[in-house]
Amino acid sequence: MEHGERYAYPILLIKKLIEDNPSSELVIVYDIACKIHSHLLKTKQADIAEAVELVLPCWHAYGHSAACQVLFSTKWVSGCGLTDGEGMERLWAYLRPFSAMTKEMTPAHRIDLLTDALTHYRDMKEHDIIESVQARSEKAEMLAKQAISELHLLLQTECDGLYSQEDVKKWMAEEKNLLAQKAKQKPTMNWKEQYVSKLQLYENLRSMLAVCEGDRVVILNEHCEEMNNELINIELKNDIGTRWQATDPEFLENLGHLEKQQKITLLKKIHQDVAEYSFLQELRRKYSDGQKAASRVSNQISKASRAIDKDVQRNNDTNFKTNDQFPRHISRHDVLNMEHYMFSLLEDQSVGDSVALTTKRKAVQLLRAAHRAIEEEELSRREKASIVGYYTTKLNEITEYLEQQEQQVEEDVSLHDVGFKCLLLQRCNKLQNRVSRAHQIFSEFGSPEYIVMYE
Repeated sequence: MEHGERYAYPILLIKKLIEDNPSSELVIVYDIACKIHSHLLKTKQADIAEAVELVLPCWHAYGHSAACQVLFSTKWVSGCGLTDGEGMERLWAYLRPFSAMTKEMTPAHRIDLLTDALTHYRDMKEHDIIESVQARSEKAEMLAKQAISELHLLLQTECDGLYSQEDVKKWMAEEKNLLAQKAKQKPTMNWKEQYVSKLQLYENLRSMLAVCEGDRVVILNEHCEEMNNELINIELKNDIGTRWQATDPEFLENLGHLEKQQKITLLKKIHQDVAEYSFLQELRRKYSDGQKAASRVSNQISKASRAIDKDVQRNNDTNFKTNDQFPRHISRHDVLNMEHYMFSLLEDQSVGDSVALTTKRKAVQLLRAAHRAIEEEELSRREKASIVGYYTTKLNEITEYLEQQEQQVEEDVSLHDVGFKCLLLQRCNKLQNRVSRAHQIFSEFGSPEYIVMYE
């Protein structure tokens, strides 16, 4: 690797994983999964993006926008369970103390020490794997029951029992769509609206030309000529004999349509930025000051806040001549109230209900927690089956080998064979203890028919 984290390296590994696991459901956790996904779509590699589930690690996701979080965070993506995706960070934290002690070593000694350290780390993980998986399973079961119980209580107390989990699912989908979909920066226009827009721009250029001096006169003259030629082309193409004037009914009608589209586009942008700001504010309240997660979320809040200020300024600077139903001047206080009447003017807004936004978000959070916990229970069950199957298979292989060795004539057995046999017997005893321990803790795999053999 010569150039750091270039897209080519992770994409190459993803392709290799897909090739080696054609029938598996792959979930790949990566710090910039959102950018990798976008890059795959831009480079016409959508088949790779569809073959795997690219997700962001839980902690790293806090440094991304709200749109990235709802689309790629392990807390939002189905199938991730309670996995936070930060396993590598834990490994780096374990290896960090070795940085100082290996600084003055030769490359060979450094490799030896790090190899020993990683071997010890692996042995610790293997030693605790049975208890660790069981603890995860029990925690997931407890969290699922707790989240469902709290959700039921919330719907009964704050929603008067008028809403169900199906309604919460709809709220979740609405919030995800609102945060994930970006408003079109430019409205689509038919030829009449384009003609009106260019006429306005042409008149503005002529007004500027009348008061400017010096070199700007030449530049504005060129722009006026270019705009006039574009207007002539539209008039010839659409059989317009006389250029429309600002007082013509047809001009005013299409100007109204154009300004309405522009205003709705701007309101959608404001609505989405405010929704992101509100979403991040709710997320920020979960963490204490000084925590790194709080710092990351605060940075995103600052970005969303600046975007809102720009939206407000843009709205107030735009001089609309028609559509009086839209507010001409708004303040930051107005837009931060998502119940403001101006948002009801958006065409794609569903009919509102009486449930407060904070209540909806809390219900959505509880439902997501329940879903992830239930998924974690299933993932833990599969991992238990894999652990039992792995130990059982290895034990059977060693036992079969030892039985074959017993049939050899004593004269043919060398000292090396005796030592190797002792090591195998030691490994066999260890595996027997592990299998016994697994069956003791994993009660659901007590019967042999439930054992899934490891391959």
